[in-house]
Amino acid sequence: MTNSQQLSLIRQGSQTWNTWRMAHPNLRVDLSYANLAGLNLRDINLADAQLVSANLRNADLSGANCRNANLLDANLTNVNLSYGSLSFANLVSATVNHANLTQADCRGIRLANAVLKHANGEAANFQNANLSHTECGKSNFRRANLSGANFWAANLTGACLYEAQTSSQTNFSDVTWGNTVLPDGNVGDFSQSLKYKNA
Repeated sequence: MTNSQQLSLIRQGSQTWNTWRMAHPNLRVDLSYANLAGLNLRDINLADAQLVSANLRNADLSGANCRNANLLDANLTNVNLSYGSLSFANLVSATVNHANLTQADCRGIRLANAVLKHANGEAANFQNANLSHTECGKSNFRRANLSGANFWAANLTGACLYEAQTSSQTNFSDVTWGNTVLPDGNVGDFSQSLKYKNA
């Protein structure tokens, strides 16, 4: 449940919020169900924060620290998280359409059952991320690190994986492909779910 004092503080901007967090490093942050849509929250510290079902639509979180944050069912449509840290964050069932994740640190992020359509994850680090059953249609993973990422049963129709880094631990089992640009530049257009093996 949203803490009203914390909601008031975060609406004052990143500088006020970060100063407050530095003074209260052990205080639990709970902004679950909060409406933070459209706010300028650049470089904000939301590490370990509870943001369950929060509305962050159109917010600017570029450079933000969201490490280990709980964003279950959150709305991150058109959010700017470029150069931010989402490592080990929980975005299960979140809506992340049209999000900017350029060069974001998404190591170990949990995006299972999320909707990640038309997102830009160019050069982001998705090492060991869980994107199982995730809708990734027309998303951009160009030059992203996908080593050890789990795309089991994800939808990669129209997605771009050109020059993405994969490994033997990257799981593409039961992925839905269609006009997908694969890491080697070939376009995969398959009528059935296949497992892509990096050459």
